[in-house]
Amino acid sequence: VLLHKYTDMRRPGREKSRLEQLQLEQRLMEEENKRKKAFLTKTIAEKSKQTQAEAVKLKRIQKELQVLDDSVSSDINILRGLIEQASLEYSAAWYVLLGIPIIRKDVKEVHASASLSRKRFEKAEAEYVSAKMDLHHRTEVKERLTEHLCAIIQQNELRKAGKLEELMLQLEPGCADGPQGPDPSAGTPPS
Repeated sequence: VLLHKYTDMRRPGREKSRLEQLQLEQRLMEEENKRKKAFLTKTIAEKSKQTQAEAVKLKRIQKELQVLDDSVSSDINILRGLIEQASLEYSAAWYVLLGIPIIRKDVKEVHASASLSRKRFEKAEAEYVSAKMDLHHRTEVKERLTEHLCAIIQQNELRKAGKLEELMLQLEPGCADGPQGPDPSAGTPPS
């Protein structure tokens, strides 16, 4: 009986102790949840900031790519126009050249029959030589313009390859936001 009374007396204290223990556990869980929530809020804010910075970086890279593509296109268009003009002139020179041998042949036949003077024959011959020289000149101009265009395109592609490599490096994780020089501390050995 005495033992029963003793346990009955301890029971309210035990319940109180158990209640305090539950309240303590509840407070600890609330504090832990607050810490987790604060951590998640901070992480979300940081990730959002990083995402915005990445979006700005990607837009900048996209603009640089567009500038890269547009930078040479006007020169290429001008050269292509010049090549087209040279091609037209080249074709015209060929037509003249092809027409002159026929005239020359006619001139020879007529000259053989003595119906044309020697002067007219020499004039036709001079026109033929002039047309042939003009064709040669136009061929050289066209070839030079074509070579120049190829050189510009090749230089542009080399420059573009270098720029694309630079932009790819900027997309690497942990890379700085913009093009920067080498890290000054990278060249010095640690002390």
